[in-house]
Amino acid sequence: MVYSMTGFGASTKKTDRLTVAVEMKSVNHRFCEISIRLPRQWLVFEDKIKKAISPYVRRGKVEVFVTIAGEGLVKRSVHIDWDLLGQYWAGVQEAAKRFAIDGSVTAAELLRLDGAVEVVEEEGANEQVEPLLLAAVDEAAKELVAMRRHEGEALAAEVRARLHEVEAGVAVIEQRAPLVVEQYR
Repeated sequence: MVYSMTGFGASTKKTDRLTVAVEMKSVNHRFCEISIRLPRQWLVFEDKIKKAISPYVRRGKVEVFVTIAGEGLVKRSVHIDWDLLGQYWAGVQEAAKRFAIDGSVTAAELLRLDGAVEVVEEEGANEQVEPLLLAAVDEAAKELVAMRRHEGEALAAEVRARLHEVEAGVAVIEQRAPLVVEQYR
């Protein structure tokens, strides 16, 4: 069976809280090279994705794009640096004394100061991501292989058609070859 080197496959898997989309494209390459682009917090799955694709692709450059979206993937919390705010507040009071000015500062103004508030993101423990991701990768890889097979069959048919044209031309040349010598004389 003839396979093309180019192809595309995509799959989307969903649960009530999570959506995983995988797209793959392949182009001609001497060796098997798989590059994966996925959100940073999910880089732990990169090797598993490569292992899931490798039974389907032996040669070519394969680019994989992964999108993971849903609720509970990232937990955000606010961290306030109270020591820094205390230093800012002491500085405001000292400036008010030194320069005899009204030192009224609101809490909102203090919280807007550089470094006072930080939003911290923590990965949510979501056991649903891995099986959903690997199922989407498997389905997209199967789709990629099917497209490569289909395109390979079309290329093989084109090569066979051209081969028949060449064979027909050779048959005409073989018939005319003895006559050419006579015509030259």
